[in-house]
Parts: sequence; C-alpha cells; structure tokens
Amino acid sequence: MNILELFFEGLLESKMRKHDRIHAGEETKLGEMYDQLKTLDQEAEDFEYRMEIAAREYEKWVKSKTK
Repeated sequence: MNILELFFEGLLESKMRKHDRIHAGEETKLGEMYDQLKTLDQEAEDFEYRMEIAAREYEKWVKSKTK
C-alpha cells in the first residue's frame, strides 16, 4: 500500500469509529425513550381504568340520590 491509501484508510476508519460511537449513543437514547413511552402508556391505561371506576361510582351515587 502506498502512503495515500494508508491515509484514506485511516481517515475512513476514523469516520466509521465516530459514526459507530454516535450510533450507539442514539440507540441508547431510543431505548430510554421506548421505556419512557411504555411507562407512560401503562400509566395512561391505569388512569383510564380508575376514571371508569370513578364514573361508575358517581353514577351509582347519583342514582341513589334521585330515588
């Protein structure tokens, strides 16, 4: 290999290492966001369930007051 090939090979390897580092960091961020969205989704489902229970209890209470 001549010196020019070695230079470009080193340059490309450097760029690829930088890309791999950035990509790994972004994958970590995406994983964290996925976990946060999963938690948010579960909390929303729990809230919806509690609201349904509260609505039923309120409906029972209103019916008992109108008798």
